[in-house]
Amino acid sequence: MKARRFGQAHAQACKFPTGAAKSQALAAFMQKHGDDLPASAIKKATATDQLGKWETICDATGIVGAMRYENSDWYLCTVKNAAIRPDMRGKGLGSKLYAATALRARNNPSCLVLAADVTHDNIPSMKALTRIGFRTVNRFCWGRGQKPAHVLHFVQMPPQGKTCP
Repeated sequence: MKARRFGQAHAQACKFPTGAAKSQALAAFMQKHGDDLPASAIKKATATDQLGKWETICDATGIVGAMRYENSDWYLCTVKNAAIRPDMRGKGLGSKLYAATALRARNNPSCLVLAADVTHDNIPSMKALTRIGFRTVNRFCWGRGQKPAHVLHFVQMPPQGKTCP
């Protein structure tokens, strides 16, 4: 049986009364659903200067999905901290978040290349990223005994001929 898509009537961008409230909500969500991120990584990701790089989806109970990008270099940004509440997986939220995060990054002039690292067996994420223009450029290992990951890139200004557009 195919999973029911998360209806537009239920999906909404989260609204937070203050930056501090957004930071706290994101930190709690990532601590619970963020693939065992260390507390220091969560603190860095939810710092005030990072809040504008987050995309969130909420329902009546709070955050059901969150994702952000970060500036990795003067030209490179990377999709980070993708998390969906387990009971909401398989309903299209990841695709919505990837697309919204990519759009947000595209509006940042220092994001000429947007990268995403996805473990090789995370087929839903790779499909969602491919649909919005990412292409696999490399495969690497996080460490011995770990699952290999694919690096996918979305390039905003692909070279055409002898000069860039």
